[in-house]
Amino acid sequence: VNAFFFGVFYLFDASGHCLVVNDAFRTLFGSEPPPDYNIFEDELAKAQGLLELIHRAFAGESVVVPPFWYDPRELRHVEIKEGRRVAIELTFFPLRDGAGAVKYVALSYKDVTAERPREAERDELKALAEALRLREEELRATLLSIGDGVIATDTEGRVVRMNPVAEDLTGYSTDEARGKP
Repeated sequence: VNAFFFGVFYLFDASGHCLVVNDAFRTLFGSEPPPDYNIFEDELAKAQGLLELIHRAFAGESVVVPPFWYDPRELRHVEIKEGRRVAIELTFFPLRDGAGAVKYVALSYKDVTAERPREAERDELKALAEALRLREEELRATLLSIGDGVIATDTEGRVVRMNPVAEDLTGYSTDEARGKP
């Protein structure tokens, strides 16, 4: 069995509880799973849509999971105080007993963090840009719907934005007033 495991690995019993991890696992994730960790309750795996693949592995199929981001500190069904976010690729290896039943499932991890930082940064920037765009739309709609004049300023008191009522009251457009005290 050990011939299959080069690198980082977990060994699970058929009920989904972790039996053993190697030192490379501890180094990769910054901790090891607590005794009450169960792969079938892993909400991060569920959020990634991996539960079907996990069940297939425990049913006897070798399964390769494409790379995804994982941070054990985000788990809620167990408490993990130490850890780190990594991009990993998984391979499940079902291990059978003498009768052919799946007795254990081994997971081999490949750390692909170094290959994915730009992709992750790009995804995070896209998400932030979309959140900013939505907030901007909400603010614009709110300012347009208010019947009173509203002038938004920065922390130094300079005009950043005005609604149409404020423009009518002051006689200045937002563009004319922007940056003025």
